[in-house]
Amino acid sequence: MTDPSLDTKKPPEEHLDFFGQPIAVHVPPELIRRIDVFDNDDVSHDPFMVVRQLRDEPPVIYNSYNALKGQSWIVTRAEDIRHVLGSTKLFNSSEQAGFASIIGETWRQIPIELDGAEHIKYRRLIAPWFSLPEVARLSGQVERRAIELIDRILDQGHCEFVSSFGTPFPVSIFMDLFGLPDSHTAAFLKWVDQIFHSETMEGRAAGTRAAIDYLRDMLRERRISPSDDIASAIANAKIDDVPISEDDAIGLCFTVWTGGLDTVASSLGFYFRHLAENPDIQARLRAHPEEIPNAVEEYLRHFAPAWVHRRTLEDTEIAGVRIKRGDWVTIFYALANFDPREHEDPDAFDYERANRRHFTLAFGPHFCAGANLARRELQIAIEQWLKRVPPFRVAEGDAVRTHGGMVFGVNRLNLCW
Repeated sequence: MTDPSLDTKKPPEEHLDFFGQPIAVHVPPELIRRIDVFDNDDVSHDPFMVVRQLRDEPPVIYNSYNALKGQSWIVTRAEDIRHVLGSTKLFNSSEQAGFASIIGETWRQIPIELDGAEHIKYRRLIAPWFSLPEVARLSGQVERRAIELIDRILDQGHCEFVSSFGTPFPVSIFMDLFGLPDSHTAAFLKWVDQIFHSETMEGRAAGTRAAIDYLRDMLRERRISPSDDIASAIANAKIDDVPISEDDAIGLCFTVWTGGLDTVASSLGFYFRHLAENPDIQARLRAHPEEIPNAVEEYLRHFAPAWVHRRTLEDTEIAGVRIKRGDWVTIFYALANFDPREHEDPDAFDYERANRRHFTLAFGPHFCAGANLARRELQIAIEQWLKRVPPFRVAEGDAVRTHGGMVFGVNRLNLCW
């Protein structure tokens, strides 16, 4: 939670970060806050509320409670967020994710931890797989996956959405993209849960290790016996006619995997909770399915589950605040999307709004490489549910629980129809 009234005369221990280290001396005490998006009562009800509260803060504040970096600046205005994300020569993407470090390895998460020419070269390796023509080719299979999952639960008249559709749906798309058998799906679901939802570092590390070992074995097999899938393309990729290293292949593969799984699954949980709680919107989209793409854009704006870091490469200023070389800057995409300077009445869900621009798929050079596929998955999920499932609602008496963390999400969503 934010603490705008922080008393700077409190004992020195108040100026220690999440890991017990002193706050940097160049940070003005009046800008220090304690903002926790991992473990507090508010994120279990609505993590976006925690983010929206930051709109009342100054343009730049300092978080002493960053569970990933210890301490970091937070930029609270869309204009300044755009500046940070677009200035890769000043704000660097390296070491922001940290998955390799929790299992004692050093591979980079590619291309999200690269900048400049190197980022462009690696991004080009996967871009063709997420082009509009390729996504159009995949749409039939994506639709079949959605229908299969819906048909399993349709006759029972109720379901726990996250476990029966929200997570299995994007996992099944990943299995198709990588040419993997459905029999391995259960293992992937377990690893996703450990990596993104474990309450302990040991749990996250166990899931990451299991996934990396699997992906590493898969890449070795694809080097020997390639197929027509993205895993084979990564395993045998070359840059400037030189094969990429095993570490770079695993970093690229892991990024495609995690990027296509938890963000889509988390988004679907929020979208379907909103649909279940707003029967008027549900009814209108049933009557006018051609409006679903516009609705998805507003859902993207309204529920941006991810946030990122950038490391400052040289001394600079943001909104008149001195940022030192080496400082981390936290970017909440949702905060930019809810900026009233960017959108009129930003808290309202209005898929007819004129300005559909949002930051959910990032901005600048690191704009999501899989954006076309993500949009299509989200559209198909809503289309098929509204086509096949009768009007649905949150089960009576059910307390929907959400979570914060690296990616905000819904823990449990019991629907009935």
